[in-house]
Amino acid sequence: MNKYSFKGLFRSFTLLAIFMAVYGLNNQALAQMSGNYTIDKNSAASSTNFQSYTSAVQALRGLTRSDGGPSLGGGVNGAVTISVVQGSGPYTEQLDVQAITGTSSTNRVTFVGNGEQITYSPSSTNSAVIKVNGADYLTFRDIYVKPTHSTYTRAFWVLNASDYLIIEDCEMDITSASSTSNGYGCGIAHVGSSTSATSYSTGGNKGYGNIYRNNEIYGSTSNNGMYSGIIINGSSSMSNLNLLIEGNYIHNYYYNGIYAYYNCLNTVYKGNTIIRGDKSSFGTHYGIYHYYCSGGKFYDNYVADNANSNGYSYTNYGIYAYYGTSSNASVLEFVNNTINLNSGGYRMGIYGNEYYATGKKYLHNTIYMRSSQGYGYGIYSYTYNYGTVEYKNNIIDASFNNYQSTFYNIYNYSYGTVDADGNVLPRNNTSQHYTGYLYTLTNGGGTAQTFANW
Repeated sequence: MNKYSFKGLFRSFTLLAIFMAVYGLNNQALAQMSGNYTIDKNSAASSTNFQSYTSAVQALRGLTRSDGGPSLGGGVNGAVTISVVQGSGPYTEQLDVQAITGTSSTNRVTFVGNGEQITYSPSSTNSAVIKVNGADYLTFRDIYVKPTHSTYTRAFWVLNASDYLIIEDCEMDITSASSTSNGYGCGIAHVGSSTSATSYSTGGNKGYGNIYRNNEIYGSTSNNGMYSGIIINGSSSMSNLNLLIEGNYIHNYYYNGIYAYYNCLNTVYKGNTIIRGDKSSFGTHYGIYHYYCSGGKFYDNYVADNANSNGYSYTNYGIYAYYGTSSNASVLEFVNNTINLNSGGYRMGIYGNEYYATGKKYLHNTIYMRSSQGYGYGIYSYTYNYGTVEYKNNIIDASFNNYQSTFYNIYNYSYGTVDADGNVLPRNNTSQHYTGYLYTLTNGGGTAQTFANW
């Protein structure tokens, strides 16, 4: 072999090495995440460990990592689980999680907090510790989230069509909140505005197919902070958000346990325990507030005020469903809920005043109203449409020593068929302002039924 052949062979090997090096760099740049990773601020940053939540999110989005760790290319090509190492917290940071390339029903990104704390003092423009802004298929599990500002105190803020999220088994400590402004203090804010609970037209749909379950959300007992546990609003037009709010324990709030406002079609509330608790003062109370959101489903919830005194100057609602107007909504259902209202002058166990519902079901609910004074309704239902309204196997136990005004165990106004059977409707005497137990008005006429209906 002559020298020119050796030169040619050497030149070929050199070109191959350069090609492989360039290919390797490009392939690294195009790499995507899948599998298991950790967050541990006490260990070195690496291809499998992040020193903060922020660095993990940066890696997922293909951004330069703040912990100095290597680039992982951005995006995912498989399911990803990022677990916080037990004993490594707390983590003081604020997250803004935006869209991540490659997430799907099979390529879900899961953050597992293992009970470790993430804490931050938010501001008016970004009022949450964890903001999910247009990101899909994320799970946040077993994270202790603690905002520390006195006014801007959201744990999670979900907005900008963040779909198929799961927030579960998290502890949301809102005890720093002292403000009673309705848009600030809460565990989960599924809203478009940084400061308002009622700006439904801000930001369009906030998220579809989301599940918020088995979380504990609580405010302070020494002041009136944490306005609501969970806040949801829809958009300018009626939309099926397909939300499931399940198994949450919400306590020590000021005004609403769960607040849903405007065009949240067919939302399901299931198995939640909602207890207002001992706040420093008392005012109008709603366990679940469901306004202009047709087709709600209320299953197996427990709602109580647990006030430390029997005040009479305010109104107390267990479940409040008002003014649904969509023909696309399914039947409004209240099934197997337990409601215990100890205080307030005017009380409503279940207020089903959705005018245009296609039908309503009140089944197997137990409602207690026991104190020295009060009045109102165990179940109040008002419907213009001709759908069937069912009252079956409800127990409504009203034991007031002094009725301040008229009380009805069940009050029904409906243009459709009323099907009432198996209800147990005791009262402590029959000499009240109104002696009927179940009062119905059908097609504009009225009949008072004075039997117990069991």
